Parts: sequence; structure tokens; C-alpha cells
Amino acid sequence: MRNEKIQILKLVLSIVYFSLFIFLFNCLLQMIVYTCMVFLGSGLGGVCRWALSSWLNVLHPYGTLICNLLGCFLLGLLTKLSPGDTHMKLLLTTGFCGGFTTFSTFMNESFFMLRGGQLFVAFSYMVVSLVLGLACVWIGYNVVR
Repeated sequence: MRNEKIQILKLVLSIVYFSLFIFLFNCLLQMIVYTCMVFLGSGLGGVCRWALSSWLNVLHPYGTLICNLLGCFLLGLLTKLSPGDTHMKLLLTTGFCGGFTTFSTFMNESFFMLRGGQLFVAFSYMVVSLVLGLACVWIGYNVVR
């Protein structure tokens, strides 16, 4: 009788361990897929940004401006078009728009703060981001002389 209980306990523990292994394996697999989606999207976005900037940034950073504005438009559009599809959202918004421009993410976050009625937080975030961002570029540029 005691051996049967031990055998049943071993069987139950084996099932629990196997279930935990399957769960963790699925989580890992999902993270790998998500990572690949962001990786592919940001690679494409980065190449598109480089191509557009190379073509248009002759005298002024028009390519950068166009990338930033186009990225803002695309992020808004894609956020609206793919609200539930995690794979497409990671590929296109986080990946492509993130590689194409980080300005679009900044503007999207600011938009949702404004839309949510958080006017002070939104404007503070925008001013602090722009001022400190410019300061960080200046510091980074001047660190290496």
C-alpha cells in the first residue's frame, strides 16, 4: 500500500514537472518569436530611415524631419489598425517605427497623455524630453573632444 502511494506521488510530481516544463518552454518560445518580430521590424525601419535620410539630407536634415513626421503618422495609424494583434504590433509599431524613428514613440506617448486629460504631465514630459534630449546630445558630443 505504501509503495502504491509513493508511485502515485511520483506520477503526480512527474506530471507537475512536465507541465511546468511545457509552460516555461512555451513562454521562452513566445519571447523568442516576439524578439524576432521586433528585430526584423527595427532592421527594416532602420534601413528605410538610412535610405530616406541619405537621399534627402543634402543641405538640411529634411530626411530626418520627414522620417520623424512619417514615423509619427505611421505609429498612430498602425496603433489604430492593429489593436489586438501582438505580432503585427511588435513588428510594425515597436519594430519598424522604433527603428525608423524613436520620435514617433515619444509623440504617441504624449498624444495619449493629452487624450487622457493629463495636460500638465504631457507638456512636462514633452518639454523635459526635448530640453534634456538636446542637453544629452550636447554633452555626448562634447565628451569626446
